[in-house]
Amino acid sequence: MSFRKFIFLLLAFAYLASYSQRKREIDSLEFAFKNCKDDKTKVLLYEALSKLHGKNDQVKGLKLAEEGLVFAKKINYEVGEAHMMEAFASNYFNSKPVLSKEYFDKARVIYNRHNEKAREGYVTGAVGSCLMKEGNYKAASEAYLTSLNLLEKYGDKKEMGQMLNNMMALNIYIGNYNEALNYGYRSLKLKKEIGDIPGLASIYGNIGTCFYNMGQHDSSLANNLRAIEIRKSLNDIDGLALSCNNIAGDYAQRNDYRKAAKYLGLAKNAYEHNGDLAGLTLCLTNMAELQALQGEFGAALTNCNRGLKIAKEIESLDDTKNALKVLSGIQEKMGKHKDALISFKEYTTIKDSLGDIERGNNIMEIQAKFESEKKEEQIKVLEKNKKIQELELTNKEENIRQHRIILFFISGGFAIVIILSFFIFKSYREKKKANIIISLQKQEVEKAKELVEEKQKEIIDSILYAKRIQQSLMPTEKYIERNLKK
Repeated sequence: MSFRKFIFLLLAFAYLASYSQRKREIDSLEFAFKNCKDDKTKVLLYEALSKLHGKNDQVKGLKLAEEGLVFAKKINYEVGEAHMMEAFASNYFNSKPVLSKEYFDKARVIYNRHNEKAREGYVTGAVGSCLMKEGNYKAASEAYLTSLNLLEKYGDKKEMGQMLNNMMALNIYIGNYNEALNYGYRSLKLKKEIGDIPGLASIYGNIGTCFYNMGQHDSSLANNLRAIEIRKSLNDIDGLALSCNNIAGDYAQRNDYRKAAKYLGLAKNAYEHNGDLAGLTLCLTNMAELQALQGEFGAALTNCNRGLKIAKEIESLDDTKNALKVLSGIQEKMGKHKDALISFKEYTTIKDSLGDIERGNNIMEIQAKFESEKKEEQIKVLEKNKKIQELELTNKEENIRQHRIILFFISGGFAIVIILSFFIFKSYREKKKANIIISLQKQEVEKAKELVEEKQKEIIDSILYAKRIQQSLMPTEKYIERNLKK
């Protein structure tokens, strides 16, 4: 099997797998929608269905977004209205970035009013992506950095990783490649930390693009191949199209135009299948440039004009500028000098309006300012933490002092209790001893008393006995009286 057939079958399989997976997701959401009893949850299901249908059928996606918005207003759920604004923005993102940005802005205002910081951070970043498509990189940079700041405070690592990835893409566009890689590796670390596999593919792709622009094509191809392997495993058609587009550039730089053309053809088919106009205009411009290198000027002119038309339709100034530059070169090689001059002047006008060099400097200034403010904020936080630690240390020392005082009084009280207990015990023992002595003495006294009483009784008994003897020997009074009368 040829390499081209292998890639074609791979994309065909991805189409089928992606379609099957998307259908299962839609069926699952529609079942949940029919059985949903909670109105607020129903609004979120409207949003999810609108975004999912909108990937292949924008008309249906927009219809669901409109129905969801009417329903959210009916139940007086303003945050739900913001979610439906996101649905509108998502449906318009690839075809009408200006209109998409307006809807994201409306959602952001509502989220801010309701203190929904996580969603506010997300839609602010989405506004930045719309501004990127418009070619307004300065405003995009400010939006991305504001979003990153909000997401860092909320701790949403997944979206933080995405914003860092977006900042990488922005820095690639302005030619600030070292800063781009810095953002890319920070994003890569976060994505690995949370296990965000689809996010890893996107970052590897951007790292590959960065190395491509730096002229390091081996590193570029290696990273793009990592990205395509992940996207194959996920059946990610959009991602595969982007990877094919990037890999085509790597092969073009190696003068392997055959493989480059194959990859661009596969990317073009995928972009057309998904209705990704932004990706399609980029791919067509790249195809035109490659064809011009091979002397296929007729095909190059057709593809470049088609890409230019789409870029203008979706109001992407940067894609329009790039297409005009390639078109001017093709027309020049074809001997159409007048047309080439017109295209080049239009290219120069847009380039000047975007202010490439000044724009790049401004963005770097914004990034430097953001990093500086971030460091200042970190310093303030550290100082605040230091003061808190000092206060905690003071409180801790005061608590220790109070604990020592309490411990001292407790120890003193305990010692007093022990001393008192000793004296009480000693007194008790002495009293007990005295009571024992008294008891013994009392017993002795009792015995002496008994002895005295016994002796007294004996004496009394002796006296009584002697008295009775005496009385028995002495004559009675009657006897005496009788004898005296005689």
